[in-house]
Amino acid sequence: MAGPKSLLAVLTLLLLSPYAQSISWEIDDSEDSSLHSNQYAPQGVWRMLANPMHSTYHLSESSGLIHSPYGSFDPTTHPVPLGPWSRVGLGSPTLEGIYIIQSSSSDLEVLTEQLSSLGISIIDQIPDEALVVSLPETRRDEALRQMQHLPAIRWSGDFPTLWTISPELLPLLGFVDVEVDLDLIPSSNLMPHEIAELSADLGALSRPTNPSTICDAYLCQLRSVNPKIIITLAIDPRIIKVEPGPTLAIHNTNASLIGGLDAALTTSDGLLTGDGEVIGISDTGLDSDHGDFEGRLRNPIYNRFGPDNSGADTNSGHGTHVTATLLGDGSGDSIATGMVPEATFHFYQLEVDSSGLLARWGSLYEMFLHSWQNDARIQTNSWGSENLVGQYTSDSRSADSFTYDYPKFLVLFSAGDMAEMGVNPPSTAKNVLSVGSTTTGAYDSETLGAVHASSSVGPTLDGRIKPDLVAPGVMLCSARAQEAAFATGGPCSSTIHDDGSTPLYMTLNGSSMATPVVAGAAAMARQYLREVAGISEPRSDLIRALLVNGAEDLGEPDVPNPSEGWGQLNLTNSLYPTKGGQNLSVLFDYDRDLLPGHSFIYTFELFEGVGFDATLAWNDREGSATADQNASRLINDLDLTITSPEGTVYRGNNFVDGISSSGGNRDQLNNLERVSLPTAEAGMWTIQIGHSGGFSQDFSLLFSAMAEERMEADLTVLQDSISTMDQNPLQDETVSIQLAWSNQAAAQSGQYSIMLEDISEDDVIRTDSFSSLGGGGIESHSLYHSFSTTGEHVLRLTLDYLSQVDELNDETTGTDNNVFEFTFQVTQIGVRATPLMKNGSLPGDYDESIQARSRNLDPSTTSWVVFQIELRNEGTSEVDVKLSVSHVQIVDEAGILNSPGDEWWRI
Repeated sequence: MAGPKSLLAVLTLLLLSPYAQSISWEIDDSEDSSLHSNQYAPQGVWRMLANPMHSTYHLSESSGLIHSPYGSFDPTTHPVPLGPWSRVGLGSPTLEGIYIIQSSSSDLEVLTEQLSSLGISIIDQIPDEALVVSLPETRRDEALRQMQHLPAIRWSGDFPTLWTISPELLPLLGFVDVEVDLDLIPSSNLMPHEIAELSADLGALSRPTNPSTICDAYLCQLRSVNPKIIITLAIDPRIIKVEPGPTLAIHNTNASLIGGLDAALTTSDGLLTGDGEVIGISDTGLDSDHGDFEGRLRNPIYNRFGPDNSGADTNSGHGTHVTATLLGDGSGDSIATGMVPEATFHFYQLEVDSSGLLARWGSLYEMFLHSWQNDARIQTNSWGSENLVGQYTSDSRSADSFTYDYPKFLVLFSAGDMAEMGVNPPSTAKNVLSVGSTTTGAYDSETLGAVHASSSVGPTLDGRIKPDLVAPGVMLCSARAQEAAFATGGPCSSTIHDDGSTPLYMTLNGSSMATPVVAGAAAMARQYLREVAGISEPRSDLIRALLVNGAEDLGEPDVPNPSEGWGQLNLTNSLYPTKGGQNLSVLFDYDRDLLPGHSFIYTFELFEGVGFDATLAWNDREGSATADQNASRLINDLDLTITSPEGTVYRGNNFVDGISSSGGNRDQLNNLERVSLPTAEAGMWTIQIGHSGGFSQDFSLLFSAMAEERMEADLTVLQDSISTMDQNPLQDETVSIQLAWSNQAAAQSGQYSIMLEDISEDDVIRTDSFSSLGGGGIESHSLYHSFSTTGEHVLRLTLDYLSQVDELNDETTGTDNNVFEFTFQVTQIGVRATPLMKNGSLPGDYDESIQARSRNLDPSTTSWVVFQIELRNEGTSEVDVKLSVSHVQIVDEAGILNSPGDEWWRI
């Protein structure tokens, strides 16, 4: 395992000669290919978006359903599905002290604050808008009573015990002669001493082969236990989920050139080498004294999460190959140089040397936390679970939990090599980059430019887009561990280890190999964001958005799709984007907090009409541990909406044939949304980031275009810019009319004027002047008016009718949003019903007519009110009148009549 027999002093990103020859035609023949490095002159600028307008946003309407492991149901109309609790031996169908509550709104912020004030802990979420809560043991009855009276709660009920057990485990409950591996998710409200007690209690139920510490705060692991203990685990309120343990496996089935890394390196004048980046790697083991890692392994190999105390790569050599693909310096042969040869790293071994099997003790959260505390900001993992394909597992949840708590830590997982069988967890986590593999054409392998046949295909069971990206993963030449007794890769270099026979480098295939390629691109992107864009600590969602934003659609345009996700990695296009031969600027924003029911609106001017790419990403909260695997794991639902100068609306992830299509529905599954147009009209565009439900959420937005952010005003009419309580008034009857409008851009409007006309009569009803309206502000105005003639009267409201304001949209620029029309139907009927004043007199004006319609009733002094109504025949002939009186009803804000909560009688 010492140095190689021969060393080359050349450090390049060229690949093997056979591989380079296989793609030389591609380089020469494709004028627009990312494989060119000499076409990138000084690029467009990177700019942070500075002037978003804060506005309201519509909250999503809940279906009222709760998606349980035993089916979806509306708890207000259907019983809670308890599952076969008595048949499996449970003594009670529900857990004591654990409750489900369903919010009456998709805004969960207010409810969360109310629960916290009562000392009630949220331990899980279930779609739609349901929370699993734990009540304090010392004052449980009081807390329950207070909770049930919270106005934000639609429904509450006991938590079914059987919901704790993964349905996959139920068939095993009757067996006594089998053993099963179990992963348990402990309740998030447990204190450290309670975790220790739980670990000790579980140790008494398990075999001595289990580790001394079975639990951390995020995961408990039981290995080779009898299934009969599952019932005991299910009734323990300290545990919120019991699921099968994963069967971990490495993912085996030349890269920097295809992925655009070499062109990015060239364009950066050779600076993007990973210098200053620290990367964590978890894999089988590492040949730590392989020359390609000289001086860059920051610590001895970590064994604390592995199954034994050996860091050697004694079996497949997988970990050594993955590590060198990422950051090997090519000191033994420059043709095998890794993606970021100047990055440093630490390594977590996960292989049992005696068997070659993968195993891990402890949660991913704890491993990532250890990696973070040792200065890593990226961690790559080329392994996954083969027995829980497509599922959102405890490991998936743990990865999401950590990246939500530590948003500047990027996690990558290989998608797996199970083809149509599906994506391997934890690659199913929302906040991680999931990577599939593509062909390279190297060593007479499959032709360059296609997803490899073995690469795992999505989506996840809940319908999310996975993998996120694909990258070269076939016949990659990288370091071979000298001690690897069962290495399957063939030699790809003439250099050998100092034993005189073992090749120093070998080729391997699979998403395991593709993942470090993307990890290297992520490290280069992070270095770029630090050194060029000036972001000292880039967020992981910004890096995810950046890499996806530049991805290349393989074959027929059809992204996003289950095989390649958003396409093949193209780092050059991410960092130095072009369209139609034009260098594009990159506008970005990150780290703004958005509350449910709110939005940010960015306004920009698009030049030349060459098109754009926009990507929104956010690190979502951990998804439900309880819900059915087919139910959405999205907690905070953000939306990307882009509007053209002509008013065409493009919603995130609504794609047809690889490009964005107008209209469509908003995405309610993914925490990464894109809009991509190859061509686009010049003019003023808006990007809206809206929050339609969940909790407060920060996000990252990336937009590549020939564009410039604009800071102007934009007065606009609203959906109800003209409104009234009576759209069908009588002739000469005075009606109240309400006017409303807003400034939907960021800048102050300055002074402006409005005009209200009756265009049916060619009559100006009113003009008014107003002082400046701030960005995002709403203005309203009321007036009284009567119509002297019957028939249809169309009222038109015109904002800024004197053209005093420079606007993004008006009658001369963009889309005219300054005009609103409303139709009144004025009639003259034979009989008028008029409520009288309390003294029996007729109302003298409009204000008195409003007073006459209402009475105040104080139930402490009286139990009745009297309304007097005058019926007057204003027609020319005798009319028969019949009076019909309904039950007492309440008029809500929308004008809908509802039955009151108390009892009334008509006399």
